[in-house]
Amino acid sequence: TLRDTNVLLASPTNPTLPTPKELQTQMLLYPNPYTQGQARLILPENEKLQNLKIYDMQGRLLATLDLPTLTAKLEALPKGMYILQVQTDKILHNLKFVKQ
Repeated sequence: TLRDTNVLLASPTNPTLPTPKELQTQMLLYPNPYTQGQARLILPENEKLQNLKIYDMQGRLLATLDLPTLTAKLEALPKGMYILQVQTDKILHNLKFVKQ
């Protein structure tokens, strides 16, 4: 499992989901790596989503989106590593993910 400042990402080697206690403070994007199908983003308890942005690893903004368009944007990306920036009403989260 990869951890990055209050962020928990499911991985193929450890696909377990966080416990309810972990979900109070951590964000989850799965599946990761992403191949196709529905992408899911779980916010920590008591946080409200404000916006989402996808960046490449060079820091270039590729897309600004809302939650309903997340799966479509992920499917359109070429294979590679990206950062999903998630702005909530409390904090800015940066989630690394892989598109296969």
